[in-house]
Amino acid sequence: MFRYLICGLLLLCLLAGCGSQQVPENKNQISQHMDQAFLDAYARRMQEGRDASLSAEQVLEHVQNMEALIAEARIRKLHDIPEFRQALHQFQAELFMHTLQPDLVKEIPRESISNEETMAFFEKHKEQHYSLPDLYTLRIAMSEDTEELYRLRELMDSQQPAENSSSLRLLSPRPLEQFPAPWQEALQGMKEGDTSPVLKHGNGFAVLRLESIETERFHDLEERMEYIRNDALYARYRNAWKKAYEDLREIHGIRMDSALSDAFAAGFAHSSGKAGENL
Repeated sequence: MFRYLICGLLLLCLLAGCGSQQVPENKNQISQHMDQAFLDAYARRMQEGRDASLSAEQVLEHVQNMEALIAEARIRKLHDIPEFRQALHQFQAELFMHTLQPDLVKEIPRESISNEETMAFFEKHKEQHYSLPDLYTLRIAMSEDTEELYRLRELMDSQQPAENSSSLRLLSPRPLEQFPAPWQEALQGMKEGDTSPVLKHGNGFAVLRLESIETERFHDLEERMEYIRNDALYARYRNAWKKAYEDLREIHGIRMDSALSDAFAAGFAHSSGKAGENL
């Protein structure tokens, strides 16, 4: 927490340094935000994890170096660059979020999430978070000779034993993504009992018969109980933070300018559409 506070002070230094766009006439002038407490805080931060002793001269030199960087950035108008403004805004907000968290969102004990609540959370979110991929069971015929392939296909359709098990075999159930890409494309348009067209495969050809698809698969609740309990806990925290943010916006009257919001939304939708066209 102390490190966050110090980083916040550094950020405030930068923001204060960004207030003017001209080089000050007095080259020896120090920023108004610097005082004894500020320098003491810098010294404590610099002493962290340091074995050797720290001198006052080292602290003063470091502070002046940092202030010089801020002054140079101000002259170059880096604070006007949108990415810098965004990064500073987010860093400051995240710093204060960690500082204010004990007052805004109280700690939620993990043991307060009961088994009943965990099971209810699983049932509510299992389609979205706890589903497993469908499993495809295939019978496949493979050959470098198309005539041989059609003979194998007849055997496959009749489900008779094959003379050459390496050319005609039943594959164990597996997810779609474990098959070659051309097989995946063919399987996505098939239903149980369908046979695929002849597909190019390596130096030869292949035909697929979709024997079965195992759907509606989910993680085992009992095995994943503690992981799901954690998810339920995080969901509680998310809801608590959502309420805290809503309250803070109301307390401080935070509202986006409607014209700015509309312009941003229109531009964002347009840029998102363009990005989708390029996929």
